[in-house]
Amino acid sequence: MVSVIIPTYKRPDKLKQAIKSVQSQTYDDLEIIIVDDNGEDNRFQIQTKKVMAEIYDERIVYICHKNNLGGCAARNTGIKRAKGEFIAFLDDDDVWSRNYIALMIGRFKQGIDVVYCDAYIYNKTFSVSVKKGKAIEGDVYFDLLKGWCILSTSMVVVRKSAFDKYGMFDENLKSFQDYDMWLTLSRNKCHFAFLPRIVVLKYEGIGEQVSVNPKIRRAGLNYFIKKWGPVMSGAELSAFRIGVERQKQIMAFNEIIYFRRHHKSIRKKTKKYLLSKAPIAKKIYLLLSLTFGYEITSRFVALVRSFLGVAEYHPGLASFDE
Repeated sequence: MVSVIIPTYKRPDKLKQAIKSVQSQTYDDLEIIIVDDNGEDNRFQIQTKKVMAEIYDERIVYICHKNNLGGCAARNTGIKRAKGEFIAFLDDDDVWSRNYIALMIGRFKQGIDVVYCDAYIYNKTFSVSVKKGKAIEGDVYFDLLKGWCILSTSMVVVRKSAFDKYGMFDENLKSFQDYDMWLTLSRNKCHFAFLPRIVVLKYEGIGEQVSVNPKIRRAGLNYFIKKWGPVMSGAELSAFRIGVERQKQIMAFNEIIYFRRHHKSIRKKTKKYLLSKAPIAKKIYLLLSLTFGYEITSRFVALVRSFLGVAEYHPGLASFDE
């Protein structure tokens, strides 16, 4: 059995679409655990309960948190309740293709604990695949240390036994939660496998998601460094420093491009940092974004990457098979 965990917070309007994409799976040996993290007496929980009342499916388990505890706590609640051999996560604003679970489970073999896949990123103006090329598989520990990370938990299926052995999501982290989790599993010799298919549609809500909020990201990275830095030495620590620097560059870029109007006080400082530290390609991307805007630049870069064969570009959603 596969236990699908959908944490939901302030998105009752999008939750139904996420649930529908799970209900339509060709793989039917599953349970669907909805963890409502809105908190009691909250208008979003009231709206979410109305959505759930309209859906009848004996496979659904609906759990409400008394207070808002965060994404990690919501996922952990689902893991504790799960009965399946495998755990699949789906954010409440993302959707899967109909064969997602069947294909992901098909990649599990002896010695594989985590399977991840490719996805489309969609921000209302364009969609582009995250990655097209050589997969990172097996022992991915040093790849993670150097800054590589799976984009979203919506793209991952994990053996439940891995959580039972090595722990669940760190509820003290408000960002970098999945990065921290995959690092924990890989450090304990859990092996990863890649499904070379685009079977997830991930919605990019700039300004809405915790994952790109500057203050939360900074606090999360500081906690992450304090947690992992002291337990590393030698080659591990050197690789970790490379990864931290990469995350700082990504975070600085987000602060300038996504939040340029709301965080003017940090814009000058982060721009100077990026222009001095970032690779030449990112410097060019930054300057183009500041000149023409993020969306136009992203669309242009997506087209170039598609032409060069390193990514796929798809205007709209017509190519995604739900």
